[in-house]
Amino acid sequence: MDANLRGPYSWLALAGLFWLQEGMNPFGSGPGNAIRLPGRAPAQAGTFHLADGKVTVNLAPGVNASLNEGDPPPPGALLHNDHDADPDYLFMDDLRMLVVLRGGRPAIRLWDPQHPARMNFPFCFTVIQRAPEKTKSAIGPLPGCCCLSFGGWQM
Repeated sequence: MDANLRGPYSWLALAGLFWLQEGMNPFGSGPGNAIRLPGRAPAQAGTFHLADGKVTVNLAPGVNASLNEGDPPPPGALLHNDHDADPDYLFMDDLRMLVVLRGGRPAIRLWDPQHPARMNFPFCFTVIQRAPEKTKSAIGPLPGCCCLSFGGWQM
């Protein structure tokens, strides 16, 4: 469970959900971008273009990115969303972006493996066994962790 939670593209690495507007949606770390990336990304990384429910991407000159951890996307590359059989992931260094549909509306989901929520999450999982006469910890708490008790259950 801890490995799934702490993975580089896990829930703890979620860094944003950006609703796309019809037309151009610039992305990068600089101010004024509709999709604001962490400071280590280029200030003007490119644009997502939404037209008739389809999303394409164009990278700014000199921006290094890959589609599905392969080659750079060609200009105007159509991005398959999370409802398609094979969704497309756009990677910029370790940042990962995906077109998602929520309620029929397209958005960009951003994962950042260096997100503080992931990097600072405390490692503390304790397996508890409950018996009628005693509560026993199968794996004790790790250094820096605490155990909580709720109604006779320890966590």
